[in-house]
Amino acid sequence: MRILVIRTGAIGDFILTLPVLTALRRAFPGVSLDVMGVPSIARLAVSGQEAGALLSIDRADLAPFFVRDAPLPPDLTEAFSQYEMIVSFLPDRDGVFAANLARAGAGRVLTGSPIPPDGHRLHATHHLIRALAPLGIEVRASVPRLCPSPDDRRRAEAFLAERGFTRPAALMAVHPGSGGRWKCWPPDRYAALIDALHTRNIPSLLSAGPADAEVVNAIRASLTRATPLIANQLDLPLLAAVLVRCRGMIGNDSGMTHLAAAAGVPTIALFGPTDPAVWGPRGQQVTILWGEDTFHGDVGEMDWPSAVQFPPLTAITVDRALRTVGGSFSL
Repeated sequence: MRILVIRTGAIGDFILTLPVLTALRRAFPGVSLDVMGVPSIARLAVSGQEAGALLSIDRADLAPFFVRDAPLPPDLTEAFSQYEMIVSFLPDRDGVFAANLARAGAGRVLTGSPIPPDGHRLHATHHLIRALAPLGIEVRASVPRLCPSPDDRRRAEAFLAERGFTRPAALMAVHPGSGGRWKCWPPDRYAALIDALHTRNIPSLLSAGPADAEVVNAIRASLTRATPLIANQLDLPLLAAVLVRCRGMIGNDSGMTHLAAAAGVPTIALFGPTDPAVWGPRGQQVTILWGEDTFHGDVGEMDWPSAVQFPPLTAITVDRALRTVGGSFSL
């Protein structure tokens, strides 16, 4: 049996979809499971052996599939016809995309909304897995899991060794960026935290993506003691393997906190204007600071009240973040 899961979105969105892949593998032992998405992100599933093959979503011949009764391109039609089941999380309110998948010769087509409904404090993983409800699959999602491949682990060891870190487990990873500035803790506070860790003989690894140059430069300009190792624009499988070699990770509500948590790295996530009940990284080794509240463990298994007030990120002080790091990692 061959199944294709289609998922676009940012890094965190894709990682939160991994339990769907896990549930399909459990429901259909021996299944050939492929993914279609943004190649730089979806390759996480392939490198971690969660999926077999990767189909790029960045192709012009996909456009006719969103047009009712349009002629369908032969190459992509043939590719979709190879699957007995396709699970799509692309926006498709009018059902045109799903209808065209069926017209292309795909077997069963299941669709799910990529975004949880407003006003419901249901974790995104549980929302996404509801797309599999017609299969009779349990609607409580497992924790997202990523396991770096042996090759990626070797690349991570080489990356750290070349920079003089023969004891990388001493490193504390810090990721100060996010998909939106409103989700970013102030750079001067990250700088103060990194300097404070330095005084405790804890070196920092400062990771950065393509959109993080400004915030990283602001942090570096504010540092007074530390000189962190910069992990700049590493491919995601390599970054996951590097994070696994660190003692822990601290960052904003971002794809990187989801990446670290899914890889089993002890993770501290700083939340403010977004809801950890819906978007928090999952895992028993996760701690989330949200306003004056602290949540330890798997947020996907917590009971949350329906009413909520969203505190500002500035409610989290450097001292509190440092105390949390010290308590979580026995500094």
